[in-house]
Amino acid sequence: MPSRRQVRHHSRYAEPSLSESMIDMQGDYLAAKRNSRFRRKRKGLAPLGAGADWHYRSDGDYLWMQEVAWDLYRNDVMLGSVTDRAIDNIVQDGFGYDPETGDEALDEELRARWIEEATDPECCDIAGQHNFHEQTRQICRGMIVGGDMFGIPVDAGRVQLAESFRCRSPSTRRSKRHIVHGIELSPTRERLAYYFTRDQIDPFGTVHLKDLVPYAAKDEDGLPGVWHIYRASRPSQTRGVTAYAPIFDAAGMHDDLQFAALLKAQLTNMTFLLRQRSEHFDPVNYGMKLPTGVDLSSDYLRDGSSRTIEGLGPLSEIASLRGERIEAFTPNIPNAEFFPHTKLVLTFIGINIGMPLVLLLMDASETNFSGYRGAVDQARLGFRAIGQCLVDRWCR
Repeated sequence: MPSRRQVRHHSRYAEPSLSESMIDMQGDYLAAKRNSRFRRKRKGLAPLGAGADWHYRSDGDYLWMQEVAWDLYRNDVMLGSVTDRAIDNIVQDGFGYDPETGDEALDEELRARWIEEATDPECCDIAGQHNFHEQTRQICRGMIVGGDMFGIPVDAGRVQLAESFRCRSPSTRRSKRHIVHGIELSPTRERLAYYFTRDQIDPFGTVHLKDLVPYAAKDEDGLPGVWHIYRASRPSQTRGVTAYAPIFDAAGMHDDLQFAALLKAQLTNMTFLLRQRSEHFDPVNYGMKLPTGVDLSSDYLRDGSSRTIEGLGPLSEIASLRGERIEAFTPNIPNAEFFPHTKLVLTFIGINIGMPLVLLLMDASETNFSGYRGAVDQARLGFRAIGQCLVDRWCR
């Protein structure tokens, strides 16, 4: 007897079996298939491939991500303090200077000079407000929240810090320059110039070329004219992206959960008296004259007048009428599923900032010493990686 496959080979109308169809389907990557009922539809993907800059090609979208991230840093119940705690672990006491010239006396003199100048804001900041350690913390914060930060070296060794929103592209489309979010690139992606807005600009106005101050990427001696501090995940990435980008929605949901739980906890301290009238209750028998369109927020008295019930506090008492049954209502406290779900959301948030749950909550009660030490050791790998980026792009 010929096999099913042999029959199919000789007959062009033979239907393949289910097992044969599965074999043919599994010969390719399932991830390469466009449609799957188990996969959500992703938008904004380039079908023929694109560099990292293409995914934030819109200046408005890129700046909007930064503003949302800074809003989360300012107002979110967790993200601001968690980010500052991560910065504490990354920067700690600051990055020091350890010269090795071979001459111990000279090394000691250079080290003493470094300490003297690094702690003097007049020697570090063009505005004379922040010393080197404070500038390093601001740069680390800007790199995590905003995506990147810029340092512009000026006279006498001082530095002017420029936040990421100030590096902008001109709105004109006639220019033949290849500028990506304020950075002019050569055909080989070499930085040629940086364009910064002046400090005082209208946030709703259009940025023209005349409003921008260009800074050469390198001076006549080949030294960097602008220090761009950011972390790139792809070679085609020109600017940094906020670490909050994957957790915008998760952070908002967590904030809503906490607000609802706190509000519910406040309600547990209050007692409401609810009126439940039976079907035999007749307000006319008690001298009440109810108007048409009863207002549920009003309490109608026996003489036909009404009073509005508002501003209730704990243990508020509402006088009842005869024939009404009074019942106390007290909402339940958060259920048992609330706390594991909150920890899961916080874990997602902490992963994107490099903070395990034990550091994020500053609470090791959920694990033992070995579990705590293992989580901290893994976090330190990320802290050192960010610290090395600060050393390479800023401190040196």
